Amino acid sequence: MDSPPLCASPAARPRAARPKSRLALALAALALALGAAAAAIVLLAGGSRHLVPAGGNHGDGFDPLAYRTQDAPSLQAGAAASLAHVVYVKSPGGIVASAARTAALRPQIEAAAHDGPIDADTLEAIVLLESAGRTDVIGGTDPRDAVGVTQIVADTGSQLLGMRVDLPASRRLGRQIAAAHARHDARRETRLRARRARVDQRFDPAASLAATERYLSVARARFGREDLAVESYHMGIGNLERAVRLFAGSPATGAPVARLVADGRLDYARLYFDSSPIDHPAAYRWLSQLGDDSATYLWRLQAAKAIMAAYRQSRAQLQRLAALHAGDFAEHVLLPPGSPTFDSPQAISAARASGRLVAVPGAPQAARGGLAEAGDAALRPEALALALYLAAGVRAIAPGATPLNLTFGAVDSADVGSAARSAHPIAEARSCSYTRRSLPAGHNGRDLGSRVALVTAMQTTVERTAEHTVKLTIEVPSDQFDKDLDKTYRAIAREVKIPGFRPGKAPKPIIDAQVGHDVVLEEFVNAS
Repeated sequence: MDSPPLCASPAARPRAARPKSRLALALAALALALGAAAAAIVLLAGGSRHLVPAGGNHGDGFDPLAYRTQDAPSLQAGAAASLAHVVYVKSPGGIVASAARTAALRPQIEAAAHDGPIDADTLEAIVLLESAGRTDVIGGTDPRDAVGVTQIVADTGSQLLGMRVDLPASRRLGRQIAAAHARHDARRETRLRARRARVDQRFDPAASLAATERYLSVARARFGREDLAVESYHMGIGNLERAVRLFAGSPATGAPVARLVADGRLDYARLYFDSSPIDHPAAYRWLSQLGDDSATYLWRLQAAKAIMAAYRQSRAQLQRLAALHAGDFAEHVLLPPGSPTFDSPQAISAARASGRLVAVPGAPQAARGGLAEAGDAALRPEALALALYLAAGVRAIAPGATPLNLTFGAVDSADVGSAARSAHPIAEARSCSYTRRSLPAGHNGRDLGSRVALVTAMQTTVERTAEHTVKLTIEVPSDQFDKDLDKTYRAIAREVKIPGFRPGKAPKPIIDAQVGHDVVLEEFVNAS
């Protein structure tokens, strides 16, 4: 299998390499440790020691990004920045609306945090990350699953946290709430929601927040550290304890985990950033196999904290960041302030001459560095250093891997627009092309025809607004839009089990109440 392409997006990293947060930080760390101009030269130079990314500087290998305690703050900040994207783009109704719902709960959050081990800002970030401030959300198809503002599972709520959780009554009231919502009976729906919050306290925001603080009290006593306690909220106390024991070389039960943490001066930053397929491989394998991005929860939580701070202090800035995350090149939000831009061939030529851009090495240097030849492409020195670091990491973890392909870079072309389109095809001024993604494995393709019909019915115009910039306008006939949206509702109704309704028979208001109208629209857009 060919190695995956290398590009600016963290999603294009090799699967076997370190988690995305460490790789996203490699550029900055190399620049700090080596100096931007020297970084690529050192990585290619070789010598008596060879580059082993994430190798921990053991033996004859060296790693300029080897974990050091003094680097922890910058590593955590970079991890939060690189993982913020999913918080922005997956927030129901948009990140500003999600932050507004969460901020409305601030008085209850502060009341719960007053007597708990975790401060109000951290608890607020948990609410944003877990539920986006939605008090009645169910993280599945049944109240046995995670429920409420902090997404507490029924068994955890009743058995560990002492909450009242009457599942039969909760299910019955849930069906009645959905029926009242379908009839637009807001008064009855409000009464039923209040009754459900009494029989299933996970639907009561104040009770859920207090229970979350109780959970974190248990976890903090277990690990002896706040950061590990917060990480365990999503990963689970048992899973995190196993990771700590594997990292410390004490996988069997014995010494209390808090003692291992204290004796090893172990925090979550070290556990995460200092585990790799080469160094502390057992801990790395355990963290990597956990589902739903458990290992990155603490960094996403820090991103949520920053979002809530921006909501209160500079809502315009939050809206600007949301727009950048929603754009075609969301990695722009990771560019440090003052990063250079090159908007013409002359600017690229000048940057090459000054050393702000350097050519990607040709053969045999490219092959030696683990990169495929990239023709006339040029990169900033820091970016080239990161490319070489990634390539060396792939080779260290998977010897014999094919060179990585560089798919995006500055090209000194007489026609910058043509050069851009050669890498990222876009519509020409008088035509619109549509390339359908490959169908996922197991997809029967039965609705492909209708979706192609929707695409061909689109009226598309392209307006040149400035040099190298176009404005693309797409109009979809309303009757075709409604028809395909109905099909999305029917598809969801067949797949989601809704109490009281046969598969495929739940009406639209019930589906909206159970899964959320924003989720339906997202599925519709993704399917189209």
